[in-house]
Amino acid sequence: MIVNTVTKNNLGSWFDTLGLIEAGKVNPALPTNEITPVGYIPTATGNVLNRNSFVIDTNADVWFIDYAGDALKMSGASGVIPNVRFGTSAPSVLGTDKKGDEYLVTPSGTNSTPATDSYVFDGSQWNKRASGNSASVNQIQLSYNPTPTGNPSANYNQFVKGLNGKTYFIDGNGKSILVDSTIELKPTLSPVKDFTTTSGLATLAGTANDGDSWIVTDGTNKGDIALWDATNAAWIYYSPANGEYTTVTTGLYAGTSWFYQSSTDTWIQDLNVPPPPPLPTQPTAGNIALPSQSFGNSRKGFAVIQNNDVTAWGIEGAVTLTSGDAQNTHPPRRVSWSWNNLTNPMSRIAQYTPKFVDVVTNYVASFAVDHVGKVWVCTGTTSVAGTSMTPAPTYGFVPIPFFQTFNEKVVKIVVSNWDRNPAVITEYGNVYLCGDNSYGQHGNGTTTASNTTWVKMNLPAGKYAKDIKLAYNMSSSVSGVLCTDNSLYACGRNQYSAIASGTANVLTPTLVATNVLDFATDGETMLVVKTDNTLHAKGRNTSGECGNGTYTNITAALTQISGITDAKKVWMQGDWYGSPMSCYLTTSGVVKFTGYNNDGCFGMTAQNTTRNTWAAPSFSAQGSIVDVVMSRNVTTVLTSTGDVWNAGYFPYRGLGKTSANAVENEKFYQVSLPSPAIGIRYTGYYDGGGNDTETVIALLQNGSVVQFGGYGYPNVTNNSVMYSPQTVPILHFDNGSAIAGYPTNLTTQIATLSSIAAGSYTSIIDGASSSTTFTIPYASNQAGYVNVVPIITGTWNGSAVSVSNIQPLITASSTAGNLVFTATVTTTNNPSLTPPNTQALVLNVSFGALSTTASGNVVADAIADALTTNKAAYAVATDGSTLEITAAEYTALQSSITNQTNAGQKDSPSLYTTQDDWGNNGIGFTATVTGAAPNGTVTGIVPANNWIFAWAFKSGTAQTGRQYRLQVLNTNTTTGGITVSDISGVTNTAAQMKYFVIKGGYKVTSAKDLAVFGGPFTYASIANHQTWYGTTIDSYPSNWTTNSIYVQALTTSVKQW
Repeated sequence: MIVNTVTKNNLGSWFDTLGLIEAGKVNPALPTNEITPVGYIPTATGNVLNRNSFVIDTNADVWFIDYAGDALKMSGASGVIPNVRFGTSAPSVLGTDKKGDEYLVTPSGTNSTPATDSYVFDGSQWNKRASGNSASVNQIQLSYNPTPTGNPSANYNQFVKGLNGKTYFIDGNGKSILVDSTIELKPTLSPVKDFTTTSGLATLAGTANDGDSWIVTDGTNKGDIALWDATNAAWIYYSPANGEYTTVTTGLYAGTSWFYQSSTDTWIQDLNVPPPPPLPTQPTAGNIALPSQSFGNSRKGFAVIQNNDVTAWGIEGAVTLTSGDAQNTHPPRRVSWSWNNLTNPMSRIAQYTPKFVDVVTNYVASFAVDHVGKVWVCTGTTSVAGTSMTPAPTYGFVPIPFFQTFNEKVVKIVVSNWDRNPAVITEYGNVYLCGDNSYGQHGNGTTTASNTTWVKMNLPAGKYAKDIKLAYNMSSSVSGVLCTDNSLYACGRNQYSAIASGTANVLTPTLVATNVLDFATDGETMLVVKTDNTLHAKGRNTSGECGNGTYTNITAALTQISGITDAKKVWMQGDWYGSPMSCYLTTSGVVKFTGYNNDGCFGMTAQNTTRNTWAAPSFSAQGSIVDVVMSRNVTTVLTSTGDVWNAGYFPYRGLGKTSANAVENEKFYQVSLPSPAIGIRYTGYYDGGGNDTETVIALLQNGSVVQFGGYGYPNVTNNSVMYSPQTVPILHFDNGSAIAGYPTNLTTQIATLSSIAAGSYTSIIDGASSSTTFTIPYASNQAGYVNVVPIITGTWNGSAVSVSNIQPLITASSTAGNLVFTATVTTTNNPSLTPPNTQALVLNVSFGALSTTASGNVVADAIADALTTNKAAYAVATDGSTLEITAAEYTALQSSITNQTNAGQKDSPSLYTTQDDWGNNGIGFTATVTGAAPNGTVTGIVPANNWIFAWAFKSGTAQTGRQYRLQVLNTNTTTGGITVSDISGVTNTAAQMKYFVIKGGYKVTSAKDLAVFGGPFTYASIANHQTWYGTTIDSYPSNWTTNSIYVQALTTSVKQW
């Protein structure tokens, strides 16, 4: 027998199969007698949410919704609604009680604990009805079985138990509804693969797997289910009974539910119950699963799922995954998780051990989904987490409160790049988002940001999401939703009419196309693959990204691209600075490209130019490609045999070469791997200052992970590049336990300190706020987190020091060692302490009843002492920030800081050009040259191991509200640009000198040249800067003018602050 008919006896196991018990959607011991507030008014039939539960609607009416989605308003003819309350003692008459009211007595007085006693008000007094548990409350035993209507008035507005043992609710009109969990269900068959014709069965014969089944749509066996019997090489046919259910697992209707109608001999889709969205694709090998999507500009941080935990590595960047460590690169470690959040404790929420199934990360946050569909976040930025709590990376992952009280299971989560919206899809096909909503990308009819909660996207009635893609670039943000009926809706910025006609922001989901198989958007263009494998486009086309043979934007209707009938999947890479690239995969495994061929990433000639027609590069892997990842200047593909090929900027491709060559950039080459790959992901890091890089990780069949490209562990410095694939050492975790020597999850256990001893702290600044690190020796009962916040006190210059921002979660790594934690210490200015002098200061540190001291030094701040007008602003500025100062303050810095070198050239003619609008978009200036410049040789590099603490420059033209950026570059080249100082909102007249100071300074380890750029920044302006200087710098354009501009940096070899 090939069917699996559901009966009352196996109902519970059927719930388990669907995950409904775990998700809290169905309780076999219903009713629960708890009433859930909902933001809608139930309909008589077809309700999707809150099945088998009591709800109170927006009109304050109470309903019971049964499993089939039918709802009954639980109010009598007089409009009264039985009230369910909880308390710790027997009830008393309060004067407002009405017949049918229920009072449950619980040990704790909360509705999360089963009732021990139940009382029902009969109109005059409370009567004890039951003892034991809530499953038996309100079930007044009858000597008959309630009828659908006409039940005696004595039982109005009450729960009763029929003679058959089932529980009913009888309303005030005598109508009954069955509320017992053992309701009648339509018998459910095993899932089928798809629909097929009789001739289709002939094709499938011999290739189908044993036991696979299809629904037949024509011929003698129309309506039957055909099962392939591999042993006998024959089809077995099953004729379904009327009302039997099944689901489809593949093809156009994947994930949908259908029931058989015997009167018409056809299968009808059940549109009252949304089909569950497909689970995200996560390649898995050994105990490792890749994330469901590539990393969204994750600042060189990477993560995988390993043994139901998150394992992460790479550069800390925006503290998304690296637990707030101070070091720049991190070996793989299991990211901790914690229910502990000091500003928003989770004590009222049932705590459990999460088993993470997916993780996604962008520029400022990482989100993980656990096995029960709850969402966790690791971040230091509240506005992207959709919660009013204050997350901290030292906690690792913490649960987002919104989802802990949420009655829908999250099955998919996605993030956009940079720091914009995350979004989730639930088991019911609903979409929720949080964060920025500047362009209406939340689809809730507003442009109001949702920083402290999550909001629901207003998809049209009957539309359920199965996929969502978020696009964000410098000027746009768009959300695209693919629904279970293959319709595509989108909302957000519409300046190029990619979503709808006109250019106004689209604030609610708007239909883009029907019969959609796949789609891609970069926020300005929409590419759509339809189920007939045709390709369509709409929106911006200035780089030829639509591939229709023109560079004209498509602003009217969605337009089919002529000649393409073999599209299967499509991608767009919306470069952070423009230059969009498009790719589609054919049904035969061939990749084709159009748009901007950045660094040859199309694997074709004419790199860094545009094309407006689709073309296929020539390389031997064509015809076997199954996946593509596109970064800004590298395209990587995966073949069906596990080979990895790529094209584009050569040093990031793992091919063992450290420099780029135009001819090599423009060809696909195979990456040498120790084992076939089963999945690839990438991250990009674009900061606008020349520090753009692409990195790829590949999960191999042998269970290992390799990485190549720019940055990230196992590199040893921030700016190194992995020119060949490197194995990431993540296999030190075994079956969920860490091997000795590797960190464990310390936030799941409490360490009780038994002793602490005198320690130390790093230097603090006189008259300023300083972030300092304390090191306190300790002994404890076990490794874990210290659940006592330290108190730090002391006196400086006759006043108490102020201590704030004490690290909220301090861990003890073993039973003895050092507690290492950070705090901000603020001191008043001591006029007698002058640079470069220091003075010792002992601070008192206590953990509860344990007390000790920490010793360190207060350092005179020569910069702060030299400032006057901007002294107060400098004191509260963050390290690394830039402030504009006066000429007098700049002169004071020159005279007060010792061991000083002036880099660049002050008041000497230098170079200014009007070519490429440098007067508006920036000025380029290099401190050393290899030959004589047209206006004299410029001298003065930044010496090695010097601190840059101030700088000045003069612009050739007047500017208002301009952004300026100081960079250091490798000497005598235009490469290796690193941003030292960045400031916005600067206004200057032509040739006016402007002065700036850098809080905390910036240290260079090798001799550097200088450059200044004016913003707003685009990649093009930086590229043009390098083009004009050339490789030897002394090849200046002939039309450069003699405007007197310069840049000077004040540096010192001895830090005096």
